[in-house]
Amino acid sequence: MPTDQKQRTRPVVDDRGTDYLEPFIEATISAATRFRRVLLVIIVTSVLVFGAFWNARVGSWLDSRFDMANNAKEYFHVSDRLAEIAITMNTRREGTSQSPISPEEYKALETEQQTLQEELKKTSPDVIKWIDQKRVHTKRELEPILDQLNKERAELILIHIPFIGSIHDINELGLLGGFTFVVVLMWFRFSLWREYYNLELAFDEAKDEHLEFCYKAIAIRQVLTVPPILSGKQPTIKPWGKVVRVLYFLPLVVQLAVFINDCITFDRGWVLSKFNTIFSISWSLCFLVLSIMLSCWCFQLSRDVDKTWDEVARSIRTIKSKKLTD
Repeated sequence: MPTDQKQRTRPVVDDRGTDYLEPFIEATISAATRFRRVLLVIIVTSVLVFGAFWNARVGSWLDSRFDMANNAKEYFHVSDRLAEIAITMNTRREGTSQSPISPEEYKALETEQQTLQEELKKTSPDVIKWIDQKRVHTKRELEPILDQLNKERAELILIHIPFIGSIHDINELGLLGGFTFVVVLMWFRFSLWREYYNLELAFDEAKDEHLEFCYKAIAIRQVLTVPPILSGKQPTIKPWGKVVRVLYFLPLVVQLAVFINDCITFDRGWVLSKFNTIFSISWSLCFLVLSIMLSCWCFQLSRDVDKTWDEVARSIRTIKSKKLTD
């Protein structure tokens, strides 16, 4: 090989400053910021879908209130009937307002009275406490509460999508929520990949002489990623950055909960519409599988990002140790 060609292939020491690294650093920081924004979208979407599922499930707070109000209505119904029987037995036995009551009719009323008294004794103490808390004394006073609960239950089965203005049934939550999760997770995966690629590109461009500067310039702008500490002067108590990865699986957990609930309440949907039930559950399962795949990919990309930080930190320590020995 000619001498001049050997000289051209030798690694040239980069005597430039650090200005040339600014575009790479800014691009990497922008990618990390975009990652945090998408993660926030994931959290908000998961909370909204989970809230809709939790309120519409069997045994929700609204169902408990509705059942309690119905039990209170039954309690007032029994109490009112007992009062009517007592008045009928007293007045007609004395013959004050109507014809005297016959022995057979009196016995029938007495039997009904005993039956209702037994039912009244079986009333849960919680129902009595609830009636006292609501400060209702008659069935008429209870009717507005029942009407309001019925109205809330009717509104609960409908999903109102803002901005678009469309309305969907709560049974389509697995389909709509699953589709939203898949789209957001795909967006999240691209954001993570871009952050990982930009990070690798910035560190490769920095070379050895500017690697520490590049590392620190990017590290000081990190929030959810916790790079390794390079020196003892920095705080040794740092958050456990790996906990953030749990948030990546929020859509998967919510979608799984919705799918399981759809399977448990399959009979209810089957009675209403067989086609819609099969269609919704099938797509909900497909979106669940896609959510699993995307969540795992995002998790692996996050591990690769942390691995890159660890490798560069080790390289910087090695370079600094060599300089000290030299």
